[in-house]
Amino acid sequence: MTSNRRNLIILFYTMVVIMLGFGMVIPILPFYIKSMGASGTALGALMATYAVMQFIFAPVWGSLSDRYGRRPILMVGILGNALAQLIFGLSTHLWMLFAARTLAGILSSATLPTAMAFIGDSTSERDRGGGMGMMGAAMGVGMLLGPGIAGFLATRWLALPFLPLRSPSWRCCWSLSSCPSPCLNLSGKRAAQKSRDPISKKCGCSFSVHWACCW
Repeated sequence: MTSNRRNLIILFYTMVVIMLGFGMVIPILPFYIKSMGASGTALGALMATYAVMQFIFAPVWGSLSDRYGRRPILMVGILGNALAQLIFGLSTHLWMLFAARTLAGILSSATLPTAMAFIGDSTSERDRGGGMGMMGAAMGVGMLLGPGIAGFLATRWLALPFLPLRSPSWRCCWSLSSCPSPCLNLSGKRAAQKSRDPISKKCGCSFSVHWACCW
């Protein structure tokens, strides 16, 4: 197995784990809301909180990965998501749910832009679309499996689905720490200089530009 293929498999697994966490929340959140005596308004606010945090912080994490390298930002996103899911599962008050979803939105948003940036750094123009398609497929797999797993485990205890996420998250971090690709340790500018694609050499991958475009 080539180094680049192994890296793509690790990133695929990482995105599956992240989207598993998101998918698990969807069928269980209404039961949490009901047990705490909150309304549908609180349910909508919780879902919106996660999305807003993702919108705000994804470009920030992408910019940090340009500066400090892909590997540390991916590991922050994975471990932060696992911590947020654990807090969510053990929440006993509504404010704890909001804190957990806010933390999940802030930290899990580090994974997707950094994974996409790594694919842009390490693949040729011909293979880049396939690599990004793999990330999209990983998100779909996580969203497909998450609700089913959560529904099955929650029949015994509502918090149970969120406890096993710690194990795959640690496996992701171990895999990333042993990943041989030098691109994971390079800043965005240096990785772009090492890319085999002439377009990447000229353009690089600046997420600060993406964020500015939103405004």
